[in-house]
Amino acid sequence: MVFNDISGVNFHSILENSFKLHRDRIFLDVFCDDNFIQKKYSDLETDIRLRSVQIKNAMQNYHAEVVVCVGKNSYENIVNILTGIFLNIPVLPISSTESVDRINDKIQSINLNTIVVFDDNENKILTLGPAQSLVQVAQPLNQILLLMFSSGTTGLPKIALLSDVSVCANAEALILHHGLSSESVIVTPLPIYHVNALCFSLFCSLMVGGKLVLIDGLNLKALKQALYDNSVHILSIVPAYLKIIYENSAQLDFKKIHLKYILSAAAPLSVELVVNWYNKTKIRIIQGYGMCEAVNFSTILDINLNEKQYLNLMTGQKFPTIGHSILHSKVDIITDSGYPAEEGEIGTIALGGICLLSGYLNQTVEKTMNESLLTGDLGFYKKFKGIKYFFITGRKKEIIKKSGIAISLREIDEFLSLKIDNSNDVISVPIADDVMGENFGLIFSYPITISEFESLIKLLTEYFGHHYSTKKYICTKVELRSASGKAKRFELSSMFF
Repeated sequence: MVFNDISGVNFHSILENSFKLHRDRIFLDVFCDDNFIQKKYSDLETDIRLRSVQIKNAMQNYHAEVVVCVGKNSYENIVNILTGIFLNIPVLPISSTESVDRINDKIQSINLNTIVVFDDNENKILTLGPAQSLVQVAQPLNQILLLMFSSGTTGLPKIALLSDVSVCANAEALILHHGLSSESVIVTPLPIYHVNALCFSLFCSLMVGGKLVLIDGLNLKALKQALYDNSVHILSIVPAYLKIIYENSAQLDFKKIHLKYILSAAAPLSVELVVNWYNKTKIRIIQGYGMCEAVNFSTILDINLNEKQYLNLMTGQKFPTIGHSILHSKVDIITDSGYPAEEGEIGTIALGGICLLSGYLNQTVEKTMNESLLTGDLGFYKKFKGIKYFFITGRKKEIIKKSGIAISLREIDEFLSLKIDNSNDVISVPIADDVMGENFGLIFSYPITISEFESLIKLLTEYFGHHYSTKKYICTKVELRSASGKAKRFELSSMFF
């Protein structure tokens, strides 16, 4: 799929056109809660139109500025998300695995006239307000399609505003890079509220008339069935899931699996895992990189390299490459002085191009002098045959990626500070984790018992969700903060090693 004029695209029109062209084709297989659902494009269109009527009836004279979809990897949640787009109302997906209080806090922080659609048997629809207009914060002429919660580049939650143009441009780049067509089949266990599953697996499949196989979490039994029963071309996944699959690979018969490759992103990938996986399966791992501020992927490795080139880029360096910049995306390495880095010089990865967000809701976006966004991730580039291939070395920003899920360390600090005595202090620090990729540990400025620690973790997971769990903590008399009050988290993380 190639757009003649990317500035005039509209996802709503693309959606309707896809329904016309592919009505009788199978669009979706969903493995959720031990249930299996299969839907055609015509089924999806019918259910979107029915849900549109439900939402319009709930709205009546109410002006909705955003549809918030609270759900899991289910068919109902996909219907809810696409219905918002069908109604030309910006959509904000939220995970249903978080606590009710956490979900309510997120919804209230939007401060917009809101329709909330819950993914459950009752299909509850609520209206919330008052609010302000999206037009006040969006770039002119760029209609907002999606609102996505992001840890941004600072570790504090923000709401990124993504336009029709930016989402469609990124989808076009991904469709061309992967050679997607109506014959393509993508399978993913990633959560649909995450940009990877939403903007790549779901949107790209819809745009080309392909098939999506969606699994609710890493259910190995369902994944095995999906890989055996379908001529799956791409498994879209995160390194932590890939490691679990590798460790359980004895359960899989790779002669029955016809994957072209595995697409990996959202967390660090080790050379060791690439080597072990490739030696066992001969299935390539294609690594990419991006953040929701630039919709999804900004870089991806080529899919048609010869074996020598592939192994050199993925296993012959200190880190596996995240590939090169793709269509509509601009990627640079910027030094601390604000200038472009030389080849091999470590600096901050900066993203640019028309895929960049239109803004943050009620917050400003800090960009470089050439209108790029500093990600906070550190990396460098090397040229191979004249092309810049990028490599990630670490992270400046105060977030971690645990199983591909962004977790704000500052948010943890602020939450826990309300649960302990004012005279005490606690900070979270990043630590490496062989299974999850990254995790966090807690450092307390005062003695704490195991039961007290477990009670705090229980509060964390009840509010934020199960990804906010850890078993690592230390009590110390060392100062946890600098003179300016900033947490010395990277300096003190070495206490766990």
